[in-house]
Amino acid sequence: MEREALLQKVSALAEGSVAGEATTQLPEITVPLAKFRALMETLHNDKDLAFDYPMCMTGVDWPEEKKITCVYHLWSVALG
Repeated sequence: MEREALLQKVSALAEGSVAGEATTQLPEITVPLAKFRALMETLHNDKDLAFDYPMCMTGVDWPEEKKITCVYHLWSVALG
């Protein structure tokens, strides 16, 4: 699935999510915490996405904004 199609599909699955700009090699989307678990389950169970391997999880500290975020890099073994 191409980058833009993937971002559109994932954005549609989680109301309030925001797709990141194409500044990196990987697609980026910010998801409201209340929608996170349901989105992750859908990303895993949807046959068109099949994200079944969490490659990396990183915590990011934003001291100026007084918040911490998590970044998940997901992979689909089945779809590559």
